[in-house]
Amino acid sequence: MRKTLGSLLMVLIICLFVLNGTCFAEENGVSISLDSPASSQAISPGDDVEISGKASNVQQVSLVVFNPKGSIAYVAQPSVFNGTFTTGFQLNSDALEGIYTIKIGAEGLGAPLVFTFGVSKDNSSVPPGGSTTPGGVSPTTGGGGSGGGVSPNPEAITGNSEAGVTASTGTQNFNDTNGHWASSSISQLVALGAINGYPDGSFRPEKTISRAEFAAVLVKAFNLNQQSSATFKDTVNHWARNHIAAAVASGVANGYNADTFGPDDPVTREQMAVMIVRAAGIAGAAEEPGFNDSADISVWAREAIAAMTQKGLMQGYSDNTIQPLKYAKRGEAVTLIMNVLNSR
Repeated sequence: MRKTLGSLLMVLIICLFVLNGTCFAEENGVSISLDSPASSQAISPGDDVEISGKASNVQQVSLVVFNPKGSIAYVAQPSVFNGTFTTGFQLNSDALEGIYTIKIGAEGLGAPLVFTFGVSKDNSSVPPGGSTTPGGVSPTTGGGGSGGGVSPNPEAITGNSEAGVTASTGTQNFNDTNGHWASSSISQLVALGAINGYPDGSFRPEKTISRAEFAAVLVKAFNLNQQSSATFKDTVNHWARNHIAAAVASGVANGYNADTFGPDDPVTREQMAVMIVRAAGIAGAAEEPGFNDSADISVWAREAIAAMTQKGLMQGYSDNTIQPLKYAKRGEAVTLIMNVLNSR
């Protein structure tokens, strides 16, 4: 516990040091600095946004850019060559004005590096960007759930939460993911700080994921910032109550009824598809899914599953079934989320 907090404090202190628009973080021998966009750079709708920096002891970084409303504007996993990485995208001519957030993660880095930059037509109505705490996570409170953050190792703090959805603490070389079909997606989502493994060094990709865990991961992965104090009777004292409230306020998750959310129930594949579609803003598809067991799909989930499968973001099984009521596993959940993020 003391070592974990010390590591997070070290990243926090380093990343709060900003010089000439550069934000720097170092942990476990991995260091990343962001050189561009500079905090003072003037960016307007329609401009090209170059994202570049330096990295050591890592072969690839993962980054997500969120617009002022928290929607994903760009996703990339640039490789590191000769200690540098670069990528970029063009803003639409009607891009939202305001503060954009870049989250950069890498294997070995305990929490994602967070940097902001402003976009404005006249380059004067938006304050300049800069660095913030990595992942927006406080080493003592985890930033709370109202802002959509996932607390660092809340199991060690409260004794009653799921370690598998904590912010990364640097243990990312898991002892049970080598050779697993979802290993690449696991590494990418862990690098973005949305999910982590367990204290024993495992990730447990074949373990089912609960509705509370999945809501917390979605809140972090899609930067769902809607604040709400609303709770269900069965989430009042739950470790994920703030994340669940944020997911519900964002229209991503629903309870079974006004009093019950079922936070510790395993999430089903059809529930997972619906929540991801809502979080990502994917339009539902009217066509009926063409699986042998399509009749088993709940009416409220058909458009979401159709959209996910038609776009290649969700796959059925070799017997042409989708198994909508089957409990989703951690490896499956991570893969679907990264499929969506990588498709942007």
